[in-house]
Amino acid sequence: EDWEPTEGRVLIKPLPAPSEVGRLHIPDQARERPNIGTIVAVATDLSPIFLAGRDVYLARYAGVEVFFDAPDGKKEPYVVVAEDDILLVRRSR
Repeated sequence: EDWEPTEGRVLIKPLPAPSEVGRLHIPDQARERPNIGTIVAVATDLSPIFLAGRDVYLARYAGVEVFFDAPDGKKEPYVVVAEDDILLVRRSR
């Protein structure tokens, strides 16, 4: 799917939340949304520092969670955030 964020926004694919801490299993409903992810799409008006594929660190409660269909038919979570909610950008790996 070709989604383009509107002015000043970025589409992020969050890293999966851990399902265990030590030997404790964390149910899906109790997991917090991770605040680290990868840029998927960027509005055309943003700085060139925001490139698809770069990892970012988000403010804790930033953005709006959206879901898109994955090839296996499941819903995959993404987050649409404003440029100001991105705290750090990893320039390279």
